[in-house]
Amino acid sequence: MKNTSRHMNELEKLAKRQQTSYVERSPPTKWAQSLDEIEIEIKFSLRHGVPGCINIFDLNITFTKDTLSLSAFCVEGGTKMKYVLDIQLWGTISLDTDETYWEELSVGEISIIMTKDPRPARWLTLCLGEKPENLVLWFEKHQQHSYRLDDHDGDEIYEYEGWDIENEEDDEEEDMMWNKPIVRQSQKDRKLKSEVKDKVKSKKSKKKNKNKKTKKAKKIGKKKKTKTKTKAGRTKKVKKVKKN
Repeated sequence: MKNTSRHMNELEKLAKRQQTSYVERSPPTKWAQSLDEIEIEIKFSLRHGVPGCINIFDLNITFTKDTLSLSAFCVEGGTKMKYVLDIQLWGTISLDTDETYWEELSVGEISIIMTKDPRPARWLTLCLGEKPENLVLWFEKHQQHSYRLDDHDGDEIYEYEGWDIENEEDDEEEDMMWNKPIVRQSQKDRKLKSEVKDKVKSKKSKKKNKNKKTKKAKKIGKKKKTKTKTKAGRTKKVKKVKKN
């Protein structure tokens, strides 16, 4: 019975594979560059962060000097899917199979390495034309190469994709080496605002104290004048009484 059930499942899968209708979509793709290579990871799934399809078939990958083309089929939840990725590359690559190749990773995932030609070089981005849906910068890989990309002076491509992303781990290590506290920009802003507020408060309190002192001095002055007047009035009255 088990063999029969397994055989039926295989026949069902085969029937689904032979369906002429399918849903076409772009596979979730991550990319990063070093000065020598383009690294790409492709997952045959509905979106980033979910497991890849376990029933990939008819996988086809083609390289030319300036293009990458990929297609693959998969059956998910009874629906036949066709994953398609066509990229007009920003630069050119080597077609040597030892330098440009692909390999399977875990289930439903593949990795692609494309060696730049010429190299070392910085590419402005991956795609010369329209960017495919679900294509994102591979942040972790990009961080590994960011300093070498920044220091490269063999071209005038300064604002390549990801150039403005800071490498926080390296920044922290550098700060620790110089025995400095790690202060991010937001913390600096808060510190600056706090210092400004303290200065304003200090000025206000000084002004209040000054006003209080001025008012007190005025009151004392008024009291002195009043006492002098009263003393003068009494003296006059006394003198008049003596004359009479």
